[in-house]
Amino acid sequence: MTAIGKENLAQGAFKYDTINTFHEDNFTCSFSNFPVIEETLNELGVTQPVDMDIFDLYVKDVTIPDQGLSLDEMSYLNRIQLQPMSKGNSRLNAVVVDFMVDASFLNYFLIYTYIRQMREGLAPVDVFYKNVIHEMFVDLHANRGDFVTRLKFKDLFPVSTGSLILTSGKSDTLTFAVSFLYNDFTVELIREGQVAK
Repeated sequence: MTAIGKENLAQGAFKYDTINTFHEDNFTCSFSNFPVIEETLNELGVTQPVDMDIFDLYVKDVTIPDQGLSLDEMSYLNRIQLQPMSKGNSRLNAVVVDFMVDASFLNYFLIYTYIRQMREGLAPVDVFYKNVIHEMFVDLHANRGDFVTRLKFKDLFPVSTGSLILTSGKSDTLTFAVSFLYNDFTVELIREGQVAK
């Protein structure tokens, strides 16, 4: 995780005239790939690789997970000393993405099928640990576009889908939530003119 200090301000990573102004919630979310199983694609007649636009362009909301720090207590001469307990990437909380359903229901069906196949053991054994989403990027754009913060989640597994509510006579956009567990994440502060890696 990137530390923010006076040196960042001095280098222009932030501008003082943006302090105390609210962020306008400008963000984009994108995926490097989606772990569909080849037999599923063949049955659906979907070309390979899957067009990631059916995921990237249909993201409605992203819930960035909270991060916690566990502390241990040490007692000496009736005084308590707190010490952090390092856990590395153990028990990272899930990141949740709300998708709008595309017109063909393909984005929902691919995620639903992936989870079902993994859950029921219908996929080849080597797929269980190899067939993951390699990276998910959440880019937070400044109001004026002068810098971006990138959250990068690595090696993600879609582990659950929320309910899909179908209502007759309604024209509301259909959405469904997907929870992802992952191996690691990083936060990058990118200055104006730089290109995210």
